Amino acid sequence: MKVNDIRHVFVIGAGTMGRRIALRCASSGYDVTVYDASPEALKKAPELMRNEATEALENKWLTAIQSQDAFAHLRFTSNPQDAATADLISESILEDPDVKAKVFAQFAEICPPHTVFTTDTSTLAPSLYSSATGRPDRFAAFHFNGVWPGYAPLVDVMPVSGTSQETIELLRAFASSVGQIPMVLKRETPGYIANNIVGNVYVTAYRLVLQRDVPFEDVDRAAMGILGMKMGPFGALDFDALDFIMHQMQNAPEGDVTSKIAANWLKREYIDKGRLGRKSGRGFYSYPNPAFERPDFLNFDKPSLQGVADELKAAIDYVALRLVVNGAASFDEVDRAVMVLYCMPIGCFGLFDREGLDVVWRNLQSYAETSDDPEDQTIADWLKKDYLDKGLLGEKSGRGFYAYPNPAFQRPDFLTGGETQTRAVKQTGAQEPKRDKAIV
Repeated sequence: MKVNDIRHVFVIGAGTMGRRIALRCASSGYDVTVYDASPEALKKAPELMRNEATEALENKWLTAIQSQDAFAHLRFTSNPQDAATADLISESILEDPDVKAKVFAQFAEICPPHTVFTTDTSTLAPSLYSSATGRPDRFAAFHFNGVWPGYAPLVDVMPVSGTSQETIELLRAFASSVGQIPMVLKRETPGYIANNIVGNVYVTAYRLVLQRDVPFEDVDRAAMGILGMKMGPFGALDFDALDFIMHQMQNAPEGDVTSKIAANWLKREYIDKGRLGRKSGRGFYSYPNPAFERPDFLNFDKPSLQGVADELKAAIDYVALRLVVNGAASFDEVDRAVMVLYCMPIGCFGLFDREGLDVVWRNLQSYAETSDDPEDQTIADWLKKDYLDKGLLGEKSGRGFYAYPNPAFQRPDFLTGGETQTRAVKQTGAQEPKRDKAIV
């Protein structure tokens, strides 16, 4: 099946992400059915989606015609049999593998053999319930990080054991056709690409504030004024909603002490005082017109915050290198995520090339010699063997991770994943993703 063969998208779950995914697909010209077993959820969904469409219109993420057409393409149902004509299933329900397995098994009996099944899970390993789909070759994680341009429109496309390459390429093209930027992983990886990167940046930001007494405004200033991010970590936390973030941190692994401490701090200093972020009018900042949007916010002494910026960048680099060295993703997929998430013109590996891979290796080797983590030495050894020993030193040698003088990340189609995906966007009439509205 090719992307142009997808006509009917069936969204399981009328919750927040299900509704957003459905509206995005419908606004891109697909016939979309929103299914939920709860009559109450279905009753509320149309009005909530109209509110979402209004916000998208106000932010110019949708045109009035696209919004009108979207609702003409939408229908709502509590009848599972309406999936009998579905070409693609998108599941966004309770994060419980047994519940998901039961639901997928139900729809496996209803959907035709060609239907591709996807899961939007944020926290679960899709392999826990892939067999229930009855079609593991046509099943993968298809995880939306945002939906609209202002929310970092990235989709993680992650295979499970048995997912066919045809399915991966289909989902890559489908992501672009609904205005999303695909990030294709090589194997099942907890946290995908974007969640791993953003999570480590948040942990670093908490550590700077709670252990180093850096004002949160200065962390955001360093991120925005030195690293060039569209929004700093604490502005982004307000955007995500502090109560939501707190619950995520409370469920962090036992060894993640920083997240546990930060969760208690958020609860005590912000949530218990009704400061939930942008949605309540106040979080770290006051809304509307938060301080970080004022022109004078970035009037600061940059050398004084260079160390803060370096730590934030190191948090991104740390995850980026591990994702690539561990075989979870290619370096260009990681760079694509970083460029969109942080509104940067160049990603980690492009910056490594610019710095010089010999310089990067010396820094990695020096760090590995004092580190307690053997993986740090593995990364240094990988860079030396696969790049330095082959004379690939980066931009100064004409080749490193990219080839120069015209590296791939400068191509207009780099963020869409290549020419194939660009054509898919044009064929469906969807909007090309734009990096200038992406956020941290």
